[in-house]
Amino acid sequence: MIVFWIAAAGLLVLAWGLLLPPLIRKSSAAPTPQAERPDARRSNLAILRDQLAQVDAELAAGSVSAEQHRLSRAEIERRVLDEEAVADGPRKAGSARRTAAVLGTLIPLFAVGVYALKGNLAALDPRAVQAQPVQGEVTMAQVEEMVEKLAKKLEGQTAPQPGDAQGWTMLARSYAFLQRFPEASRAYGRAIALEPKNPQLLADHADVLAALQGQQLAGEPMRLIEQALQIDPNHPKALALAGTGAFERKDFGAALGYWNKARQFVPAESEFAKALDGSIAEAKSLAPAGGAAPAAAAPVPAAASVPAAA
Repeated sequence: MIVFWIAAAGLLVLAWGLLLPPLIRKSSAAPTPQAERPDARRSNLAILRDQLAQVDAELAAGSVSAEQHRLSRAEIERRVLDEEAVADGPRKAGSARRTAAVLGTLIPLFAVGVYALKGNLAALDPRAVQAQPVQGEVTMAQVEEMVEKLAKKLEGQTAPQPGDAQGWTMLARSYAFLQRFPEASRAYGRAIALEPKNPQLLADHADVLAALQGQQLAGEPMRLIEQALQIDPNHPKALALAGTGAFERKDFGAALGYWNKARQFVPAESEFAKALDGSIAEAKSLAPAGGAAPAAAAPVPAAASVPAAA
């Protein structure tokens, strides 16, 4: 809130700096009308007097009628009176200063009034701001509430519905995001039952099962990974997980094969590519010369028979 008031004061000073100095300078430095152009006014009056004399002479010479003479003289006399009024009329001293003072007072009052009517006064209270979520930001409680609603909807269906596979997939990924891995595994099982040939679902389910058994891919997770690679030998996540499984068995050569192949199918600047690069570097540092797997390594799973791309 202190930052807000400092910024508001700075803007107020800027507004004063733009509006008030011209008014103050005008009040203090501008000369009075009498002193501003005395010679010019005297010259104008002399010209008007000469014009009066000229129209009188024209009347006497008979070159203008009496009516024309009357109209011309009336016009010249009006102009003389206007010049005298300008010369004699006193200027109201201090009017610009009063305007500056009024503006200097009204500007902040007007700004505060408009903010009070249209602004959010609660936003000036840091405690209130901290207590409110950022606009557009979904809280964890809201996420969990949405997940529970989706779960009840899917589990409460008495007959299959179009889009069930997408619904169970969304629910499984939501549970995984919340690290509710048992529920995520069950939801992936329902989704895979509806789409058994989906390699992404198989790889995602293997990932969740690995989390349930201490980040170890041996057993059912590796079976799902092999199944995914049989469906799509170039699936990036399945290749990456197969490499991780080989690395766990200390089969660094096989791990390099999987990871190098996966690296070809992911965007070069993505976080996935960076993670693969780190894993590849680590496997290279541990692999024996030539990249051959150690003699004591466990048998390579069926998915390893997929030829690595050159």
